[in-house]
Amino acid sequence: MNSFENKKLESLIAEAQGFISSDKYEKAIEILDEALKMEPKDLAALYGKGLSLNELGKYYEALVILDQVLIIDPKNTYALNSQAFALHKLNRHNAALDILERALKINPNDKATRENYEKESWEIARLVAKEFMYPDKKDKANDAKNK
Repeated sequence: MNSFENKKLESLIAEAQGFISSDKYEKAIEILDEALKMEPKDLAALYGKGLSLNELGKYYEALVILDQVLIIDPKNTYALNSQAFALHKLNRHNAALDILERALKINPNDKATRENYEKESWEIARLVAKEFMYPDKKDKANDAKNK
């Protein structure tokens, strides 16, 4: 990539970051897609797109993009936290916890990751307690039919 293309790429990413800051995620993705056509492995563009997809509730798509970030940079704790967020929203709490544990191994002092880990742990505990206290409604319906 020549210096003109590099400046164009930097300009696109800066523009997309402005849209992300303004909660205009669709526009950010449009710009980031243009940047990714120029440089498909640009970490800032990939991460920005994954973050934007998460914010739009497109969690499966976000996971795919964030996987691309982690292929390039396996120790990217921002991408790991974003993946955990998507997994949490998809009610895949154990998987989210595993991802957060991986991020904590990379940076045990990361306050945000530690807080996310604790929240996810509590969510799992809450769900287990709820399941114990309120068994599946299907079982209750079957019991009622059999009486």
